[in-house]
Amino acid sequence: MEFDSEKCICYGVFKNTGDSIGLITKANLTVTITDPNDELIFSFEREFNDMNAYLRDNLTLDWEFETELYDIPEYYGEYNWRVDHQIWWDNM
Repeated sequence: MEFDSEKCICYGVFKNTGDSIGLITKANLTVTITDPNDELIFSFEREFNDMNAYLRDNLTLDWEFETELYDIPEYYGEYNWRVDHQIWWDNM
């Protein structure tokens, strides 16, 4: 994950462990940034629609989610981050 004062980029991998092609249609990400004492610095949620990412059986697919952010508070120091996700797909 890359995080600065204007955007957040989350890198991930989709893995199809099934025996048929899957079509990833939508993803919802919630990103939470906390300080070392687990105090909330910033949090946001984004939905990515119309992804149309085809994934053949038993393969992986690298993916990047980028979102612009304009209301990130100024913070210097160590921080922790967590990304929670929900993915929608159709079996083909």
